[in-house]
Amino acid sequence: MSGKDANAAPSLSEAMAELESKVDAIATAVMGTEEFAKTANFASALQLKMQQGMSGHMSRQL
Repeated sequence: MSGKDANAAPSLSEAMAELESKVDAIATAVMGTEEFAKTANFASALQLKMQQGMSGHMSRQL
């Protein structure tokens, strides 16, 4: 391995670590908003209604 290749690995590792921390910060900021909470709540409620509907349909078919 040349000296250039040996120095590239730590730089790439450092860049990936920095990118990961920035993405984590953005995700934390987005998930902490009221809009995200409303959307997640709506998705959960919709999933529950779909499961209940499918359960009712299946019980009528038996």
